[in-house]
Amino acid sequence: MGTLAKLERWRRALQLLAIVTAASVTAMCVVLLVHTGDGVEVHWFGGWTPRSGVAGAPSRIHAIGIDFAVDPLGAGMATLAGVLVTAALVFSWRYFEQEAAFFEALMLGFLAAMVAFSFTGDIFDLFVFFELMGVCAYALTAYRVEDRGPIQGALNFAVTGALNMAEIGEALAGRPLDGLVVVSFLIIAVGLMVKASIVPFQFWLADAHAVAPTPVCVLFSGVMVELGLYGVVRVWWSCFAPAFGAHATVVKGVWLGLGISTTLVGALFCIVQHHIKRLLAYSTMAHAGMFLCGIALFTPLGLGAVGVYVLGHGLVKGSLFLGSGLLLHRFRSVSERALFGRGRVLPLAGVLWSIAALALAGLPPFATYAGKGLMEDASIHAGLPWLPAVLVVASALTGGAVLRVGLRVFLGLGHQPPD
Repeated sequence: MGTLAKLERWRRALQLLAIVTAASVTAMCVVLLVHTGDGVEVHWFGGWTPRSGVAGAPSRIHAIGIDFAVDPLGAGMATLAGVLVTAALVFSWRYFEQEAAFFEALMLGFLAAMVAFSFTGDIFDLFVFFELMGVCAYALTAYRVEDRGPIQGALNFAVTGALNMAEIGEALAGRPLDGLVVVSFLIIAVGLMVKASIVPFQFWLADAHAVAPTPVCVLFSGVMVELGLYGVVRVWWSCFAPAFGAHATVVKGVWLGLGISTTLVGALFCIVQHHIKRLLAYSTMAHAGMFLCGIALFTPLGLGAVGVYVLGHGLVKGSLFLGSGLLLHRFRSVSERALFGRGRVLPLAGVLWSIAALALAGLPPFATYAGKGLMEDASIHAGLPWLPAVLVVASALTGGAVLRVGLRVFLGLGHQPPD
C-alpha cells in the first residue's frame, strides 16, 4: 500500500505540473495577444534575420531562417488552445479509472503543436506542426487501445489527415496565374479543410468524437477544427491571394458554397442525432461551415466576425463536452435515450447545459451572438443579404438540438427517443 500511495502522489504531482505548464503557456499567449494589438510580432530563430527584410530583399536573396510571425488572430487562436487544454487537464484529474500513461505528455505536445501552428511564418513548418497536431490527435483518439471503437475512430481520423510565407506571396505576386499555382493552393487547402471537417471531408469527425476521451473532444471541437480554417486563411492571404488577383472571386464562390453545404449538412445531422458526443460533433461541423462563410466574404469585418465567433464557440463547445463527460462518468452512457430523465440528480449541470445551448444558438449576451451579428452585417455589406438567414437557421437547429438533450436528460420532458 505504501508503494501504491507513493505512485499516486507522483501521479498527482505530474498532473499538477501539466496543468501549471498549460496555464503558463496560456498566460504567455495572452501577453502576445496584447502585444500584437498594433501589428505583427516577428521573431527569427537563431538570429537568422534577413538583412533587408523579407519584403525588401532582392529576388535572388531568400530568407533562410525560420520565423514566428504572430498576428492578433494567431495569438487569439493560441490563447484559446491554451485555455481549453488547461480546462481539459483539470477535468481529467480523476477522469481515468486506471493510470493514464503519457496522457499529459500527449496533451502538452498537442498544445505545443497548436500554438506553433498559430505562430509560424514558414510554410514548411506550418505542415510540420500540422502533422504534429495530427499525430497527437490520433494517439489521443485511440487512447483506450483495449477497445475496438477508439482504434476504428483513430484510423478513420488518420487516413484523412494527410519557405517563408511572406516571401512566397511576394514571389507569386510577380508572375501570372498558372495551373501549377492553382493546383498547389488546391492541394494545401484540401489538406487543411480535412481537419476543419468541411464537406465533403467531414467523415472522420463523428467517429473520432464518439470514441475519444472527453478532454480530447474539448480540443477537437473547441480549437483544432478552427485551426484548420485558420491555416487556410493564413496560407491564402500570405501566399496565394496576390497571385490570384481578379480570379479571387472564383475562390470566394467555391468557399461560400462549401461553407453553406457544411453548415446545412452539419445542422441536419445534428438535429436527428441521439448520441450526445456525435450530436455535438455535428454541431461543430455546422459552425465550421459558418466560419468558412465568414472567411469567404474576403472583408476585414467578416474575418473579425469569425474571430469573435470562434472564441465564443470554442468556450461554449468545450463546456458542453465537459458536461457530456460528466454524464458519461456518472451514468456510463452518452445516449439521449438511456439518459432520459436520469440527469435530474444533477440540477446545476442541467442549468449550465441549458445556458450553453442558448449560447450555441447565438442568443445574447454571449460572444456567439456578437460574432453571428457581425457576420450578418458583413454579409449584407458584401452584397449577400440572404446569407444571414442560413446562419440563423443553422444556429437554431444546432442550439435547439442541444437544448432538446438538456430538457430530456435533465428534466425528463418530451418523449423518450427510440433506440
